[in-house]
Amino acid sequence: TQRVGTASLAGTVTMATTGQPARKVRVSLSSAEIRGSRAAVTDDQGRFLFTALPAGRYGLSASRPGHMTVTYGQRQPGRPGTQIQLSDGQKFEAHLQIPRSSVITGTVFDEHGEPAPQVSVRAMRIQVQNGERSSVSSNAASTDDRGIYRIFNLQPGDYLVCATPRNQGTTDVDRV
Repeated sequence: TQRVGTASLAGTVTMATTGQPARKVRVSLSSAEIRGSRAAVTDDQGRFLFTALPAGRYGLSASRPGHMTVTYGQRQPGRPGTQIQLSDGQKFEAHLQIPRSSVITGTVFDEHGEPAPQVSVRAMRIQVQNGERSSVSSNAASTDDRGIYRIFNLQPGDYLVCATPRNQGTTDVDRV
């Protein structure tokens, strides 16, 4: 059996760039107390509501296609957020801002200057850890019949774009 409580969690989601209400955002609430997660979708004013929650610790996140997933309390995209502690009868108000994700697009040409179709293209995010630069594979795409690729849903940051020609199955980023 699942414990039913008297706490509630309400809030709003706004667009990070404009501050306008973000409608049709999926807001997820997770906790051991509710054995999994619950989801809600924001209304036209960016509002959401979870009721009848038992006391406990909760994780809250918001996602929408074309935007970064955000977690309550996170300071930067891709970083962890903070848990929300609810007591019996508590009414908690949370506010989240959801930023658009980034896109890298371009055209790949072959050695003859012709558009190169069906080429695998990867975006490698450049990170600096302990003074050392490293690359972490993010997203990938393939070129279309015009040699054009579009890699989407990227976090803010610096990227190295790698195109691997057909029949060149290599994973050696330095060589590519």
